[in-house]
Amino acid sequence: VAPDVRLETVDIPLDEARHAMSEGMIDIAVGNWPEIGNDFRRRNLFSETFVVLMRQSNPLAAGTLSVGDYLAARHVDYRPGGESYPVLMRALDALLMARSATRRIVFTARHGLGLAAVIADSDMLLTIPGRLAASMTARIDALVSKPFPYPTPRFTISAQWHVRSDHDPAVCWFRDQFVTLFADA
Repeated sequence: VAPDVRLETVDIPLDEARHAMSEGMIDIAVGNWPEIGNDFRRRNLFSETFVVLMRQSNPLAAGTLSVGDYLAARHVDYRPGGESYPVLMRALDALLMARSATRRIVFTARHGLGLAAVIADSDMLLTIPGRLAASMTARIDALVSKPFPYPTPRFTISAQWHVRSDHDPAVCWFRDQFVTLFADA
């Protein structure tokens, strides 16, 4: 649609994103964040939940993933910015307390880049949002996702922007493209 568009993603805390959008340095913030403020607009894109990603040859991929199998496995602890990780941690804390258990975390990552390959080449489990898992399984045949074996609350992924960009044709166009691509109907 726009082959000469240049995009750059950044992973920054909410306060920095708010300031950067106020100054016109960032056009749009996407994630599971609370409303940023009165000078910002928000568009909810979709509701999300967690799944467990693993390679297809992992013995746990054959059937339904049980809580016991999940807790006994080795894990990648993916800690992205935004509020989705705290949502997962609250659910995991409840699960771990109920079972007097811990997760065997063997690798911690702040960014998702390369995690699909790590999982495809190991028997580790990766608990991530469902759409992220779907994009990984669509590109790497060796991966499969399973429902998270314990109740977790759904969370909303939204796009937010500063009102100063409401009349910028380029930013409005980009935002419309983004919403068309990612928002639920």
